[in-house]
Amino acid sequence: VIVLGDRPGILEWLAVGITTTGAVLVAFVRTPGSRPRLNGPGPLFAIVAVLGYSVSVIGLQNPIRDVGWLPTLIAWRLANVAVAGTVFIVRRQMHRRPIVVPVMPSGDVVIVRDPLARRFALPIALLLAGVLESAGQVLRAFGLNVAPAWLVGLVNPLGPVVVISAGVLLLGERLGPSQWLGIGLVGAGIVLLVIT
Repeated sequence: VIVLGDRPGILEWLAVGITTTGAVLVAFVRTPGSRPRLNGPGPLFAIVAVLGYSVSVIGLQNPIRDVGWLPTLIAWRLANVAVAGTVFIVRRQMHRRPIVVPVMPSGDVVIVRDPLARRFALPIALLLAGVLESAGQVLRAFGLNVAPAWLVGLVNPLGPVVVISAGVLLLGERLGPSQWLGIGLVGAGIVLLVIT
């Protein structure tokens, strides 16, 4: 609205309010007899990430429409790979620790630098995550080509809902009542956007 001059309607503004309220409720926990509080430091990092994401969505809409989604996406992903690769290499060098494995009853140990399974498990996991994330960015680029940036950005809270659902179903995590309410509001906001 401020940067690109988009003009959502009344129902869209209502959806923004409902979805935002839902996202905030998911981030807070409340134990009996205490005030609601952020669920650890994670939501603070998420707020910073959302701000960065918002700037990127706003900044990508015009290049995608001017030069096309593919050149914009390639430049965007190359920048991501450069930053992430640099952080990965620096962090790996800073925290390289040998693995100590006992081999004799006397307590003598042998130092193993990088077992083969561990050496390849992390790059494979990162590669898979990168492929999935890149596929999502391609779809986001398509979205920015045909829809206003505020609408594409507003659908973003569905990502945490999917992650939360996977945590509940696959990892046995438990949510509080306010978090369930938050998920419901996010869903309701998205449904309201779809029908308007």
